[in-house]
Amino acid sequence: MKKGITPIIAIILLLMITIAVGGAMFYWLSRIQGQTQGAVESFQSNLFSHIASEVSIVEANYNDTLEVVSIFLHNTGNTQIILDNSTSFPTTDWILFDSDRKSICTTDWASSANSTYCYSGCGQAVELAVGQIKEVKLNLSTSPCDITTRANGTVFSFIIDFSGDATTSGSFVK
Repeated sequence: MKKGITPIIAIILLLMITIAVGGAMFYWLSRIQGQTQGAVESFQSNLFSHIASEVSIVEANYNDTLEVVSIFLHNTGNTQIILDNSTSFPTTDWILFDSDRKSICTTDWASSANSTYCYSGCGQAVELAVGQIKEVKLNLSTSPCDITTRANGTVFSFIIDFSGDATTSGSFVK
């Protein structure tokens, strides 16, 4: 009689082990799938907000007397953009190039000695709303981007980065 029961007990034990392993695998896979799906949703949300962010340069002018660049920005995207003039994140940074596309300076828009000071149209809580056109004024006279020694008629180009939310570029003539 013992020989007849042993195969039945072995089959029952194998079934129980198989069910336990299958349950553990299901729990493990569903947990990994949930974490992956959450990460993908977060990535997609972040990606779509950056794709939907776009700023265009309407016009950029240089005032030789005041040594000021006036830039008219137009938010053509679907999200608001912060025009920050601080040294801590979020910051608005820019790169200024000469007519040979050689970098003159790379600074933020803060009021420190190593910055190009944005004194109008920007600030820690200033936003460029969707569809809005706003003028910002940058003082180049006391910054690393000082171009007073450059010849009149020189074309300068620039790239502006709005804390990684959007990037735009333009040019002006001295």
